[in-house]
Amino acid sequence: MASLRGPLVALALVSLVPVTALAQQQPPQDPDEIRIEENGATPSATPPASDDSRARDGELVLVITELPGGVTQRPRPSTASLYSAGQLRPLPPEPPDTPEQQRQSYSAGLVLGAAIGVGGPGGVLSAFVEVAPVRGVAARVGAGVGINFGPSIEVGAIIRPWQFWRLAPLVSLTYSTNFTPESWRRLTGFRAPNNSHWFTPGIGLELRLRPIIMLRLNFGVSVLMNTGEFSNVAASGWWGPARPPNALGYSPLSAGDAHDEGRALVVPGVWFDLAALGPRW
Repeated sequence: MASLRGPLVALALVSLVPVTALAQQQPPQDPDEIRIEENGATPSATPPASDDSRARDGELVLVITELPGGVTQRPRPSTASLYSAGQLRPLPPEPPDTPEQQRQSYSAGLVLGAAIGVGGPGGVLSAFVEVAPVRGVAARVGAGVGINFGPSIEVGAIIRPWQFWRLAPLVSLTYSTNFTPESWRRLTGFRAPNNSHWFTPGIGLELRLRPIIMLRLNFGVSVLMNTGEFSNVAASGWWGPARPPNALGYSPLSAGDAHDEGRALVVPGVWFDLAALGPRW
């Protein structure tokens, strides 16, 4: 029996090795819990790394599988941002118009612009200047080019009694004069003065945009005030020519026909103004 005691003790010690290893093994942990692991000095282990440091042998590494309640991750900066001073800064939204800004857009000041249209006081294309001595009323001076009645000069007034946001309805009253081209004044069987004089009442809608743009749509009628100076001349029992094929729209011959029929020449018109807002005062 004494001879068997040594082998039995060795066998018992060998059988206790797995039990001791199982006892030393940590129980399974919940993946949502925070655990702390000790990084052993094993040759094959690769320590976790961060952006600015690396875990070395013997250091404690904190492993977080889920953020605790109430803790949120810092959001990344938006790509739609303004680059300034080497940093990404959010672009602030444009503030809406204040009532004071809306009123200021129609305050007294200077306007420089151009107009295009037909039947208007400035002809088919014109340039103009407007000066508003007080709010809501402006004086206008301009010059333009006509198709049949020749170049023009205009003076008038713009009245804007109301304003809604940056929109304003308006009434315009304009006097203009056209310089009759020589070809019309020398036409056989026809008589035309050197100038034609027009009065053009109109209505419109104006929009002023930030920072300096003005848009205006106008409708009106141009009334020829000296229709009696245009006339066809009787020749061999026939009156003079009436609107030859090369006359586009209304022409001095239309004024002559209106005179011979005992009426004034009235031309409907529509024109569009595009302008830049000058200094305000």
